Amino acid sequence: MAGKPCHHQGRSHPESALLHERHREKRLRRMEKILIIDPDRATQKALKLLLEAEGYIVVGGLDGKRWLALFRNSRPSLVILDLKLPRVPGRDVCRAIKKEVPSLPVLVLSAIADGAEKVLMFELGADDYMTKPFSARELLARMQALIRQRREQLAYRCISFDDVRVDLVGGRVTRGGKPVHLTRCELRIVEHLLRAGGRVIPYQELLGKAYGDQRDRVSLTVKGHISQVRRKLEKRPEKPSHFVTVHGVGYKFVQ
Repeated sequence: MAGKPCHHQGRSHPESALLHERHREKRLRRMEKILIIDPDRATQKALKLLLEAEGYIVVGGLDGKRWLALFRNSRPSLVILDLKLPRVPGRDVCRAIKKEVPSLPVLVLSAIADGAEKVLMFELGADDYMTKPFSARELLARMQALIRQRREQLAYRCISFDDVRVDLVGGRVTRGGKPVHLTRCELRIVEHLLRAGGRVIPYQELLGKAYGDQRDRVSLTVKGHISQVRRKLEKRPEKPSHFVTVHGVGYKFVQ
């Protein structure tokens, strides 16, 4: 009688690579600290259980009064921020965090679903915005994306062209050694184009980077932002050599 066919018991290369990457991510999470600023105890508890189960270190604050001390002492990798704080507006907390550490990701987690509020928070520097009630899997995925992006920023800090220097971690831009003021949306568009390494970025992708879920409400503004970026950073804005239009598709950065 013929014996049963033998099957290779080891994992295939793609499976092994995926498993290795998952273990690596989990090890990295053990070094990541998450600061939660939310006045609701139930939300705090639920987030703490969720994030600690994923390997994150969690620091929490129930109101806006102690947030600054927690923020400075914990040196978090990401902040989860509710907007309805009892002693200080969530907007002010976001603004202050971004002023002190521009590269630190701030994920707003709020019951406020108003589109105008979302746009305002993105303008103030929030990196993402989710509404309550929320999906735990989606929250984790968005957090991981933000933290991964920050790791990449730390490894790939500055890009220079002509007399312009862009600090991708600190969010600072200089031209001829002098500071250049870019709005939050302009800076996000510049950073995304520079990190793309010459890849053509479609209009909608740039809008998504600048405005997140509000991109459909502002579909015509990317051209205005690019125009301002060229005016501030190009030697000849009317004939740009770095922030180049790819007609019918989007834009790309040429160093």
